[in-house]
Amino acid sequence: MKVKQNRAVCLIADYDGKIPMLFRKNTGFMDEYWSLIAGRVEKNESIMEAMIRETKEESGLRLLASDLELIHICNRLQKYNKEEIYKFNWIDAYFYTKNLSQEPINNEPDKHSEIKMFAMDNLPENTLPYVKFAIKAYLKNKIYSEYGF
Repeated sequence: MKVKQNRAVCLIADYDGKIPMLFRKNTGFMDEYWSLIAGRVEKNESIMEAMIRETKEESGLRLLASDLELIHICNRLQKYNKEEIYKFNWIDAYFYTKNLSQEPINNEPDKHSEIKMFAMDNLPENTLPYVKFAIKAYLKNKIYSEYGF
């Protein structure tokens, strides 16, 4: 079995206790689930650069590094297919920001059918399981968690 290493970033943008989430569609992975503003870190890109880029691409929000605080790391193991020929070992970096003057928009309607605000302690049932897991860990003040091992 081959294990591939990947990095991803996720944004918890706090709007008075509610966070924007995107409803996934046409992505080929976990469609019809809610997720945070998030994405893969590209080659030769820092996690901070990736978070700023993904935030702008997905929600139109323009953030600076000084707007972001790294709050949680989740090491996640994920199957590539049912036969488990490949597994991905992800390092997910969760960032937090608040007091935003901008409202997020669904900037990628080809990948997300809508954007909606949810309370962190009352996420939709069909939230990506590992996102829900990491948010719960963060709410318990845990800086690190592991999922899928």
